[in-house]
Amino acid sequence: MPQDLDALERLWQRYRAAWAEIGPWSDAWPMDGWLQLAGEPAPIFPVILTAFRCEGVEIVCGLEWPLCPGKQGDLSTHAHGAGCQHRPVRCSSMDGYLFGPSLQLAGLRFRRPG
Repeated sequence: MPQDLDALERLWQRYRAAWAEIGPWSDAWPMDGWLQLAGEPAPIFPVILTAFRCEGVEIVCGLEWPLCPGKQGDLSTHAHGAGCQHRPVRCSSMDGYLFGPSLQLAGLRFRRPG
């Protein structure tokens, strides 16, 4: 899986800058991952996972990526000590990120493979 580590670092910088505006970090520990949208010529792009639920995750990514409710794709994350984990996902919600005008917040629901 080709990954643009510079793009990931730029996303983390934008995310940290947004949080610096509102104060100290929350108790949550965000992690990064990569999202490939189905049927899109766009490359795999970096995301920051900010909330974890049984049915899915909440992510933050740049506005330059074509997310909208209904889009499907493959989310890759690092499983602790077990390499990469891939999950099929569907975008269930999307909005601007309140703390950073160049970022968007999206909800991704896990889909069953197949």
